Parts: sequence; C-alpha cells; structure tokens
Amino acid sequence: MDGSPEKSAPSERRRRTSSFLRSAVGLARRVVRKVRSLFARDIELPGPRRLAYLNRLSRGRLSGGPGPVVSLTTYGPRTRMSFLAIESIARGSLTPSRTILWLDEPEAFHSLPRSLRRLQRRGLEVRLTENFGPHTKYFPFIEETAEFTGPLVTADDDTIYPRSWLERLVAENRKTPEHIVCYRARRVQIHGGAFTAYATWELSESAEPSYLNMFTAVSGIIHPVKILEALRERGRTFLDCTPSNDDVWIHNTAVRTGTRVRVIDGESRTFPLIDGTQDDALWFTNLSEGRNDAQIAATFSPQDLERLSADTLSG
Repeated sequence: MDGSPEKSAPSERRRRTSSFLRSAVGLARRVVRKVRSLFARDIELPGPRRLAYLNRLSRGRLSGGPGPVVSLTTYGPRTRMSFLAIESIARGSLTPSRTILWLDEPEAFHSLPRSLRRLQRRGLEVRLTENFGPHTKYFPFIEETAEFTGPLVTADDDTIYPRSWLERLVAENRKTPEHIVCYRARRVQIHGGAFTAYATWELSESAEPSYLNMFTAVSGIIHPVKILEALRERGRTFLDCTPSNDDVWIHNTAVRTGTRVRVIDGESRTFPLIDGTQDDALWFTNLSEGRNDAQIAATFSPQDLERLSADTLSG
C-alpha cells in the first residue's frame, strides 16, 4: 500500500492525456474529411451549402485557364445569390480564360456583397454597364471587343452548373464549330405558315442541328465567332423588337447567318435552379403575358420564316 496513490496518479494522467490525444486526432481527421468533401471536384452537382463553404474557403482561380470567356449578368436581389452560379462554374473541370459578371445598377456595383468580393480576388471581373435587360449577359462584351479570338459562353445567374459543364460545351463546339451548341432548346413550331404560340413549343430532343432549335440560355450556350461578329454588326436594334428576350434575338441572328443550333446529346437539360431566384424571373413574365409571341413576331421576317419552314419540311 505504501506509495500506491502517488504511483497511480501519473498513470491516470497519462491515460487521460492519451484519451484526449486520441479524441483530438479523431476530430482533426473528421475535419480534414469534411474539408476534402467540400472541395471534392468529382461531385457533378454540389448543393448551395457546399458552394457557400467553397466561397469562404477556396483559393482556386476563377479565370486565366484554357477555356473560353464566360459571361453572365445579375440584377436586384439576385445579386446576393449570384455567387452560387459563379462558384459552380469555378469548380468545373475546365477553367475559363475570363469570367465576367455584368451589373447595370451603380449602387450594387459600388457595394458588392462579400461573396462577390471574394470571387473578385480569385479572378472574377465585375463590370458596370448600361441596362440591356437579358442582353446584358453578352452584349457589352460584344460591343467592347475589337476582335473575337474564340467563342463566347453565356450562363445564367440562377443556375447551379455541373462540374463538366464548360468542358463539355467546348468539346462539342470543337466537333461542330459552325453550329451554336447548347444544353437546352425549344423546338420551333410552325403551322399554316405562321408561328404557333411559344407556350406550345416542346423541349428539343433531337441531336440533329437545325434552325428549329431555339436555345434557352438558362442551361448555357457556346456562341461561335461568326455569331458574335453578326451580333456586333446588328448593334442595338434588338431594343426595338425583342428587348426582354435575348434568346429570340440571337436565334434570329443564327437563322439569318445560316447557323444551325445543336443540342448536346439531343437531350434538353435543365440544371438545378437556385432557390429564391424565380420570384421575379423574366421568363415567367414573357411566357404568362405572351411577350415571347409578340417579340418573335416583331423580330422574324417572312424570309426568316421561310428558312425555318424549309427545315420543318426537310425534317
């Protein structure tokens, strides 16, 4: 019994220290696994929470890669959520050469949320421009670029894009550089020599390039140089006929330049939309109030309709 309490005390301390160290090591390993899972690039469609963590922790470059320029716009309350779409592009398997976010609201431009300022430090270009409505996602870039050295990719601010999104667009563009390539399109319907209501047009499920594929920008489009040059030549005349629908204007430009549209894999995809971005979505107003039909009628000439009808007959 002599001296046993003193002898057992160091042993108890060692046991407690060892237990504490094991717990600390276990906690550290769990933290490392959590961080690794946040940065995992093999997840095709990360959720908003993962993207928010990435925005706070990632140091990966958003621009300066081998990919094309990616251009998009945002406005109003969606500005604070736009980082989610951009962050999903940033974690892609192909890095854009430039990523540009166009803003037409001076107040928002001069008081950017922290999420966008973090992205700026990683290469995001935030530019102030005039308000061209949905055309803001591409037109300022076209107007200010003296010479186009490659295609332009446009994205929307309300969508989470998969990891392979940009890489696949580029690969498909290289296969058929003469076409506009997209992930999603509606099939133009003509009856009796006139357009049917836009609301009746179904999503395109054909891999064949056609004038009848009117892309929808939400899922992403890659525009060849030929289209960019034609859009610059046409200037701002879209303001007179289709101010609130950029898809109609660019599609009309494609028809007039003899550029068909091809849907990747012949499968129109709708990627996950970001919660809270659809309350004032322009597409819903255009559709519910018939603006699409009015803008299509004001944009397409009888000659354009003839070319579309010819594709209908050949199809």
